Amino acid sequence: MESLPAFEAIRTRRAARHFSNRPIRDQIVYELLELANRAPSGFNLQPWHYVLVRDPELRGLVHHVALQQSQILEAPITVVFVADPDTWKTTYPAILDQSVRSGAMTSDYARFCLREVSTFFGLGPLGVGGFVKRLSLPLRRIKHPSAPALTSRAEALHYVRAHTMLSAATFMVAAAGAGLATCPIEGFDEERLKKLLVVPRSMTIPVIIPVGYAVEGDQAPDSVRTPIIEKLSVDLFPNKLARMKAGRAK
Repeated sequence: MESLPAFEAIRTRRAARHFSNRPIRDQIVYELLELANRAPSGFNLQPWHYVLVRDPELRGLVHHVALQQSQILEAPITVVFVADPDTWKTTYPAILDQSVRSGAMTSDYARFCLREVSTFFGLGPLGVGGFVKRLSLPLRRIKHPSAPALTSRAEALHYVRAHTMLSAATFMVAAAGAGLATCPIEGFDEERLKKLLVVPRSMTIPVIIPVGYAVEGDQAPDSVRTPIIEKLSVDLFPNKLARMKAGRAK
């Protein structure tokens, strides 16, 4: 698969308004997902799953659940990104085992990671563990800096959604590098979409991404970005660079 340099792929990526009916070879899609699967995640948890929606009839149903956004009907494939808050219990031990066998980490470090992740995610029976963490964290921070910990199911869902979005962003950049167009969509009825695709209720869907070839000549114009000077701070959050520039201009 030929690809653009990373810088060029990022600069040229746009959210596609329309897709052509040109099909995508399966091999390209799988290569893109392999790259998306290389995205970083806390503890190397990899809490994501991918659902490829290719069947035209099913795409029509997804289109309805996603508020009739036309890209889902036009693109040959829509990738549904699913985040699993229970990955730390279901698949993470196997990830650690594979890491040890491949030489990527020692057995001692794998045990440390499993213990840390269990503490981070664990809520205990009836959420008692989460309640204890919610009370103890402020007290611990009085004496010394303390790492965050999840104290509710809602926080766990938010955590894995955020990390799954890293995989989604990686997928979109990889697709742009391969000459494909994408369009991230967050506007959809999540509960209906999970029911439609038989996604477990315990999981969450942060984004769906139609992917395909853009209609020739339908390239979206460059979207406006706030100048980086207005967003960049050095050492402290207040934008000292912007203030310095304003001071020199007077």
